[in-house]
Amino acid sequence: MLGFNCTNNMAEYEACAMGIAMALKYQVKILKVYKDFALTRDTKLIPYHSYVKKLTKHFEKITFQHIHREENQMVDALETLSLMFEISQERETPILRI
Repeated sequence: MLGFNCTNNMAEYEACAMGIAMALKYQVKILKVYKDFALTRDTKLIPYHSYVKKLTKHFEKITFQHIHREENQMVDALETLSLMFEISQERETPILRI
């Protein structure tokens, strides 16, 4: 859970940023990100966009693949699951098999 009130698009950006940050933590060099949210249509999302853009500079290669909302049941499920787990820095997070 994020622990604060936010819109769906904010939650999607949070999930995206957390995923990218996790890839950085594990020293991933090449990353493909699947997303279904508009990057900066809403001015409230500009800080999220800026943060994600800052994170992308640490990869050798990173690409973003847009998925239409009606085709993204798996993306929605993964976003929901990612927000349901509290990540602890002190212990390893178990792998979730879908």
